[in-house]
Amino acid sequence: MTCSIQANFCLLVFRMICELRDMAHLHAHLDESTDPDSVIRQCINKYVLLLKYRDSIQNMFGPIILQMFISNALQLCSSLFVISQLKASARNIIFFAAYAITKISESCICAFVGSQLITESEDFKDAIVSINWYGNKRLTSLVLIALNQRPMSLVACHYTVISLNILVSVS
Repeated sequence: MTCSIQANFCLLVFRMICELRDMAHLHAHLDESTDPDSVIRQCINKYVLLLKYRDSIQNMFGPIILQMFISNALQLCSSLFVISQLKASARNIIFFAAYAITKISESCICAFVGSQLITESEDFKDAIVSINWYGNKRLTSLVLIALNQRPMSLVACHYTVISLNILVSVS
């Protein structure tokens, strides 16, 4: 069950990342034949949809991801305590190492996906800034609306941002 939830979470977030990359590509490849106003409006509309999509992902997966991070940290700590109380045989160390690697990788995958979403959101803002919007008042207002957005991130239970920072702080 955990693997299917984690895989579904990763696929949904990677879909958001692909949309952000697509929008950044549209901005990076504006030419004279395209209307920048329509492209930016289209991207702003997509971004609003992505924000709604992000909110639904947070509501569905936020409690699960937070519980997974906390339970993995507790399981690793308790396993480390148990292994320290046992005699250090090669078999016990191998079993603990295999268990620890699976728990750390489980948490690391979700944290990495959250960090990638933040990175792609910042890259999208950089792509908006790189277009030629200086001097065009209408285009400037659209760009300023897009730039005033915070980087898109996933928050678990209105508590913490899902990123590699949570992995480091919990582990």
